Amino acid sequence: MFLSLVLSNTLVIPFDSPVYSQVINGILVPLAIPLLLFDSDLKKIVRQTGTMLQGKAKRRSDNAIASGENRTRSRFNTRHTSSI
Repeated sequence: MFLSLVLSNTLVIPFDSPVYSQVINGILVPLAIPLLLFDSDLKKIVRQTGTMLQGKAKRRSDNAIASGENRTRSRFNTRHTSSI
């Protein structure tokens, strides 16, 4: 990787190429994501991020409740403003 960095900065190889985006973004990245997930330990991840996941779930439920309350309040609001 360091060699490719040096070669691209010295203009021996180009910075950007359509082949790079097709091969790297089209083939290598979609293959790398499942391979990284196969190596992960989900029990360890849930154990280490437990409080953060609980906080995120609470924020989502509070947000859903608040948006439902705002929707019912706006439905019963009888004041209408006219546009001039």
